[in-house]
Amino acid sequence: MKRSELLPKIFYDEIAVCSAGERFQNVYLRGILKYQDAHLRLLVEQTCEKVNPAFKELSSMKQKRFMENQLENNASLRQQCLGIIIGFLEEEQMIAYFELQQDINKRILQMVRKRVCE
Repeated sequence: MKRSELLPKIFYDEIAVCSAGERFQNVYLRGILKYQDAHLRLLVEQTCEKVNPAFKELSSMKQKRFMENQLENNASLRQQCLGIIIGFLEEEQMIAYFELQQDINKRILQMVRKRVCE
């Protein structure tokens, strides 16, 4: 069984003209992020609690800001989030990923930030 068979089906406009990075995001990343949502949330929350033991006592607005700050400034957390997503790619997807790695990494981190912090 391929990993991609585990992923939820994500519908997008296939006819729309888009960049290679946007197409990669729509075809591969959205399903992976949806599938790995609970893992990403847990990773970010646990990291925030390690950095700030009083994290759970903050208001929800301050928690969101703190998580956004950690996702922006904590290189280790960013790399772990990328690893959770990239590790789910299949071989042919990895080849496409390496061609657009910088753009795709930015897209992944934006999507993680949106999922976890909103």
